[in-house]
Amino acid sequence: MNQELSNFQWGVILTLVGIVFFILSYRVYRDTAGRKKRCSEVIPGKVIHEPLGDGLGVQPFAEYELDGQTGRISIFRRAFLDSMNDESRTNEDARRVVHELIKTRYSDGADISVYYNPKKHSEVFLEKDFIQGGKGLNWVMLLILGVASAATGIFYFFQ
Repeated sequence: MNQELSNFQWGVILTLVGIVFFILSYRVYRDTAGRKKRCSEVIPGKVIHEPLGDGLGVQPFAEYELDGQTGRISIFRRAFLDSMNDESRTNEDARRVVHELIKTRYSDGADISVYYNPKKHSEVFLEKDFIQGGKGLNWVMLLILGVASAATGIFYFFQ
């Protein structure tokens, strides 16, 4: 018995994978857009640096106070995304730019805006144009994977 999948079976599999990516991209987009709307209040925060255990530098955090509680958000990912604006940079260039951003824009003691949800104070993020964790780009990547997978699946249907 031949165990290879036919073109039709590959088409079905790839189209279903594409549909899953479409659904995931919509959910991530909806979460990102909803989070921006929900987090409408802003409070001041301060950048603090903690030394990394391996002696390679510092880990910047935004520290803020809300309802008498002190909270922290890592801003390393934000600094890394800021460094990747120019696609021609190498990894070494990106590392250097991240360290420069940490020294300048995210220097120890610098002021930073922290946005929070007035109904759910545990939901916070930094800077209005940025969703923590880079989710603004994730839904686009998932959508592209969905389109590519579904298009490949449909192509296989007609082989």
